[in-house]
Amino acid sequence: LTFSLSLSLSLSLPAASEVGFVYVFNLIVGAGVLALPKAFGDVGWVMGTVLLFLLAIVSYITSTFMVEAMAAANAVLQLKQSDDSNETTKLISRKNAGAHEEPLTDHGREY
Repeated sequence: LTFSLSLSLSLSLPAASEVGFVYVFNLIVGAGVLALPKAFGDVGWVMGTVLLFLLAIVSYITSTFMVEAMAAANAVLQLKQSDDSNETTKLISRKNAGAHEEPLTDHGREY
């Protein structure tokens, strides 16, 4: 007996911002919100409020770190793409300057 099953799934992925919104919404409104009344009941209103405020500050700091890391990675990517396009322009310029006797230089580097 041979059993063969082939599935053809057509998945359409939503836009990245929509996926991000769903993840953030799930993070904020997830099971933690459902557990807050029990947590406040266990530790009391004062300690619960202090801990909630402290964790909000920690969450803000870590999200700021994430934004900074993403910005730094984007800057590195932009710099690499800029360097690649500059190198391509220099190579094209060198090829077009075929009759030029002296090598093309830039800050002491030969191209």
